[in-house]
Amino acid sequence: MPKPLLTDDTPMPTPRRAGRLALWLLIVLLLITIGVLMTLINRHPEQIGLIRIIDLNQTHTAVQATLLLMDSTQQAQLQSDLDLQATALALGQFSVALNQTETQQRFNQNATSTGVALANAQQATQAAANFAATQSALQATGTQVQLDFQATQTDLFDQGATIQANQTPVNVMILNGDFINALELARQQPISQAWAYSSSGALVAQLNPAILLTAQTDFGMNYRVQVHLIPLKDTDHWVLFGVQSGRAYGLRLQFTERRLISIELHEVILNVGGAITSTVLIETSDPLNTERLALTLDMGGKVVSVSLSDRIVLNAALPTAPVVGAVGVQVPDGTQLTHLRAIALP
Repeated sequence: MPKPLLTDDTPMPTPRRAGRLALWLLIVLLLITIGVLMTLINRHPEQIGLIRIIDLNQTHTAVQATLLLMDSTQQAQLQSDLDLQATALALGQFSVALNQTETQQRFNQNATSTGVALANAQQATQAAANFAATQSALQATGTQVQLDFQATQTDLFDQGATIQANQTPVNVMILNGDFINALELARQQPISQAWAYSSSGALVAQLNPAILLTAQTDFGMNYRVQVHLIPLKDTDHWVLFGVQSGRAYGLRLQFTERRLISIELHEVILNVGGAITSTVLIETSDPLNTERLALTLDMGGKVVSVSLSDRIVLNAALPTAPVVGAVGVQVPDGTQLTHLRAIALP
């Protein structure tokens, strides 16, 4: 009969050997667990919650970056405030300098105006006095129709002639050339009591009437006269040509509400004080309406042509030719003269 594997007398395993076996099994299980954890940490950390730590680290880094950016923004704002304060200070200094410059300019302008006024008072309108002496000589002798104004002035000066103030027509001014603007005229000659300079560069009539004539009296057979003026009063304004020994031809400009309504050609006699006695030669029938007058007079032999802004408004033949004499204007006080020029034509 077969022998049983275990008999009652077969020895049983001891507890010590069983404890060792359990220890080794625990070690093996621990190693497997560690291996699995390392694999998960390296390859799938999100499965064990490590991704949240990474997110926290990233969030912390972002917060630190935000704080640094806020600090930089605060520093930039502080610098901007400093720049604004510096700009405001610079603008204040510029404003002070500008006020000082304007004050100095006003002072200089006042000083210049005072100097011009004193010079005019001292010179006592020498040009007007010379014109009066020339006209008196022409009327007395009747033989020097073509007398040169400049030669007369030099001759009187050399002889030491004295012209009394009550002999000078204060409402007359003689131009040594053309009048283009007040600044240019002030450089050439003193101004008379009949006229004053305006800030816009015009001559403003101060007396009623105020007369402005050229020193030149002979422009040849063909010449052109250009007159620009702005009226102030509804009364007669005259453009004179052929002024000689108290006689002349004249264009009578009539205004209503400061607008030109008619032009008449006259033979005129200039009386004391600038009063005009006239005979009408021709009157325009073309209605006019302008506030700023820009008049051109063309003299060709005996024929005179008048145009406004390049539009012919009057043509006439004069009784005598050539028309020799000065040209100019006679206007009421307040009238602004911006241009007076006489030129010879071919």
